[in-house]
Parts: sequence; structure tokens; C-alpha cells
Amino acid sequence: MHSTTSSSSHPDGCRTILHLVWSETLGGGVRAPLAAAKYSSALGKFRHDMAFVLRPETAAMEHARRQGVTPLVITTRDELMALIPRYDIVQLDWWNMPELDAFLRAGIPAARLLTWIHVAGHSAPQAIPPALVEFSDFVVASCPYCYEADAIQALPPELRAQKTAMIYDAADFERLDGFSHRETGKFVVGYIGLLERKKLHPDYIAMSACIRVPDIEFVVCGDGNLPELKAETETWSAADRFAFRGFVEDIRAEIESFDVYGYPVCEDTYATGELNLQEVMFAGVPPVVFPYGGIRDLVVPEYTGLVVRSAQEYRDAIEHLFHSPEERQRLGRNAQSYARQIFGAHNWAARVNAIYEELLQKPKRLRSWQDTHAFGADGQFPPGAAALLPYLGRDRDFFERSIRSEELCALLGADRKVSRVSSHVLEGGVVPYLNYYPADPVLRFWAGLIYLEQGNFLRAYVELSQSIELGFRHYRAAWYCAKAALLAGKQEDARRITSTLLERTPAFIHDAGV
Repeated sequence: MHSTTSSSSHPDGCRTILHLVWSETLGGGVRAPLAAAKYSSALGKFRHDMAFVLRPETAAMEHARRQGVTPLVITTRDELMALIPRYDIVQLDWWNMPELDAFLRAGIPAARLLTWIHVAGHSAPQAIPPALVEFSDFVVASCPYCYEADAIQALPPELRAQKTAMIYDAADFERLDGFSHRETGKFVVGYIGLLERKKLHPDYIAMSACIRVPDIEFVVCGDGNLPELKAETETWSAADRFAFRGFVEDIRAEIESFDVYGYPVCEDTYATGELNLQEVMFAGVPPVVFPYGGIRDLVVPEYTGLVVRSAQEYRDAIEHLFHSPEERQRLGRNAQSYARQIFGAHNWAARVNAIYEELLQKPKRLRSWQDTHAFGADGQFPPGAAALLPYLGRDRDFFERSIRSEELCALLGADRKVSRVSSHVLEGGVVPYLNYYPADPVLRFWAGLIYLEQGNFLRAYVELSQSIELGFRHYRAAWYCAKAALLAGKQEDARRITSTLLERTPAFIHDAGV
């Protein structure tokens, strides 16, 4: 449905862009659009404002102002709905989160909508849903791997060429002005980024601690699960080799000390254009990475860095670069040249400004979110679970079967698959949606299954109990709940739940084979 509604340009003749950002901290989700806005304005007649839909930290607001972008703190949906029509183009900075999903499902006023995807987009819980591509007038994927996601590649080739593009995430290399490598007397392996299981390789501490290099130091910058990581360094008797800096704003001072950039992430990472990796390459620091997510396409093997596929290869690569300073220098020079040519917000802005110009030739349009079948009349999926399903990618099938199947054996088989998903699906998908939809019995059931498999028995018992209280319809939830209660040391509760289950469904033990 189209509308002739339009907005006038700014008094200075610039066309106006409104960024919609669902991020509170000064991380990549804020830095990238701010860098993009800064260079877009420098290269063309565009003025950018940024609407923070979640209340931002002071640092994010101040950084926006320094970049020449007006930060707007949005407190209500009505406020945002009134703001959107004032702008020539609305730019949505996207990754999956329940607040953003709810915003899209509710619809927006007539607009020209460009969606910039900030995740790899292949796997749960950050798979790109086809509805997002349909909802948008144009979609920018932030790395080649993101562009290969099913939702983009499923488009007919002509339509894909018309409404999608791959442009690397926008790093602002001015952060590194004045960079000069600094000798420390140690061999420094740097890391900058989130220090949580959904990002970091699970063996990061172990495989780093086993590297046989004298006077090595691992400088680790970032927020996350620091107590657990520090405890692990003690387990490996390597605490003196690690320096945990926490969040660092002035990354240049840290990168100046790096001899190598060790950036191992987990296999099912959501990583995409990785600003920190672009920045260290721009500084001439050779990276060692695994070929996971978008990182696969950022480093050219043996030319701009080393790409490894196992913990042993990671250790060997770091040791090799220590013993081969000439190779370090060659890779660093290549990385620097490559980053200057391919990466950076100036390159992003040159291409996206042209896309803006094309969008301005089109009318604003109304739109509706199309992925509504999970909210079907059968009532099997309450709103929270239904909202999460489209972001589960290829895992969606067994999550659906765990609710839709009519045969007990099929349900139990699907339950086993749900219970064994990675912690990323739990922490980045099920839990955030559960926090947003606390009365959803299906989300609580899925959470209980995963916690039970992970050995968090008390949490599993709580979630499964609440699932039943909220109306989860299948009796097998009581069996899982009793099992969780028993393993959590609540024997009386386990006996009570089991007794009630057998009274109401006496054939369950036989039918389930338990």
C-alpha cells in the first residue's frame, strides 16, 4: 500500500535520515550508525538524527553529539510514531530483540525504510526472517556471510539486486589517529570485544594459556563474564599472563601495544562486520581468527592474517607469529592496506548515500509485518513463543514440533532437540523473549527444558512449574518438572508432582517409555 505522504528537507537543503537504534551502550550497535551518519553527512547533503528507543547511557548520548548527530530519547511508542513521518528516510539498525520485534509487528507510519542488519543472520536466535526483508524498502547486509542468509538469497535475483546490498559495517578509523606501535618488552596478544559465551570461543583461556611463548601477555578489553574468565586463568596457573582491562574507550592506546590480535569467537557466533577487527587491521596488527560467522570474510588467509580451525592450530599460529617477525610485518602491512581500501565508514557512506538517493525517488509506503501464521487460530503458540519462532532459523522446525506434534514420541524427540540447543539460543532468544512476555507458558517450558539439560535443576524446576501454572497444556511438562525437582533436591515436590501426573494420566509411564 502506497502513500503520497512526504516530508520536506531540512532548512539547510539536506534530506533527513532518522536512525532507529535499540541499544543502550556505546558498543558497535551505536558506534557503527554514528560513524555512518558522520561520513554520510560529510559526503552528501544528508542530516542524521538518532532515536534511542531504549534509554541510552550518557556515554552513548555524548558520543552522538560529538559526531554531529542529534540524539533523541524516545519514551513512548506514540512519541516515535509521531516522529517517523517528519523524516525523508528511516534507517532501522537491526538485530533480533523482543522490543524491536514488537515494534515491527505493530506497524509504522508511511515511510521509506532502509534496514541495516548488524548480525550474521544465519542461526538461532539471530536468523533473518523473510518478513523483515519484505517489510523493508532496502536491506543492507553488513558482511558477505550475512548477505548469504536464506532470507536474502531466497529473493528472485532481479529483486535481490534491486532491494539488497552487501556493505561492510562502518568503522570510524579516526579513532586511531596518531597511532604508533609501542614496544612493551612483552609479546602482546590483544582481544577487544564482548566477553560472554555467546561471543567468545569456549576454550579461549585454555588454548591461550597453553601457548609456549616467553614473556607473552594477553591484553583483554571488554565487558562480560570477567569473574569466570579470571577464575579459569587461575585454574590454568596463567593469571599472570592475562591483563583484563574491562571496557576501554581509548582503544588506540591499547592497540598500540598489540603484536598480534587473537580473536577467537564461538562457532555459532552472530559476529558480522566486526568493527574491532577492522580497526586492528587498519592499525597493521595481524589477526588470528576462526572462520566463523562474518569473520570468515574479513580476513584473507595467509595474506591479511591467519585463519585457524582448531585450538591446536590457534596455539600454533600465535607461536609461529612470535618466531617469525618478518611474517608478522608482512601480514600487518597487507591487513592495513586491505582495511584502508575495503573497510571504513567512508566507504560505507559513499555507497549508502547513493542508495538514499534512489530511495528518495520512491513514495513513502505503509507496510505490515507478514509473518503472522504462528499466531494461528489453533492457539497453540501464545504471542511470545510465536514472536520468537521466525528468528530460530533451521532450529524452528523442532521448536514448533515440540508444541504442534500430536504423537507423544514425536513430542519427546522434539523436546530433546530443544533441550540441547546452545546457550546462545537460551540467553539471546528464549530468556529475552520470556522477560518481555513473562506470562508465556511455552517460553517457560522451553526454558525449563534447556536449563534441565544444562544441569541448572532449580531454575528448570521453577520455569517448568510456572509453565504448568500458566496453562501449558501437555501433561509431559509435569514429568520434566518432577525430574527437575528431584535433581534439585526437592524430593517431596517431586513425589507430589509425579503422583498427580499418574493419577491424571496413568498411561504416561508406559507410553513414554520412562
